[in-house]
Amino acid sequence: MRKSVCFRLDEKTIGIISNISKTLNITMTEVVERALEEYMKKFSRERSELLKYAGILSSEEANAMLKAIKETKVNKEMEYKL
Repeated sequence: MRKSVCFRLDEKTIGIISNISKTLNITMTEVVERALEEYMKKFSRERSELLKYAGILSSEEANAMLKAIKETKVNKEMEYKL
């Protein structure tokens, strides 16, 4: 059963949703639903990829990896014993 929800979006976001809706000839609700579904698929894939390494890295290696990600958000070459 569908439920009505209320939340605030800026004009730019509303315009993007509206343009996609018109281009694809679907409702704005469908645009948001599809976008959320795709986001969850991507999030689940990325999470699965990260979790396969759970318990393999030492605390020091994991902390070094997180630090490198936070500092540059670009892959850095690091050596791990995987």
